[in-house]
Amino acid sequence: GGAMQRLGPADVDITTLNVWVLDDVAHEYGAYTYTWQGEDGQPAHDTGHYLVVWKKQADGSYRIASDLGLP
Repeated sequence: GGAMQRLGPADVDITTLNVWVLDDVAHEYGAYTYTWQGEDGQPAHDTGHYLVVWKKQADGSYRIASDLGLP
């Protein structure tokens, strides 16, 4: 949303660290790094972790039910 609009174009690196599945719900935990050009012209970075909850659909595919960025 708003934060990404303020950052402008960014390179995003996402690394999945762990996935576990319980019945029809999968949980994905990982790390991210956003890199963009700061106002001073130098690269700026934001790093953190994330948790995504995936819900299995009737056709067997998974869709994101919720996601959360963590510090």
